[in-house]
Amino acid sequence: MLGLALDEALGTGPTFIFVMLLVSVPLNLAVLFFYTRHKARQLQGAARQKEEDISE
Repeated sequence: MLGLALDEALGTGPTFIFVMLLVSVPLNLAVLFFYTRHKARQLQGAARQKEEDISE
């Protein structure tokens, strides 16, 4: 939406649409990677805690 609005306001072709698309793909991949890594660490911590509770 932002790219389309910028193109319309500035009278350019589809330049900003493509720029926003090229920026959003790696950004979304990075966010997905860090979120998944964060959740995996949370689950590993919960599993370790459960193992410690069972062994006591």
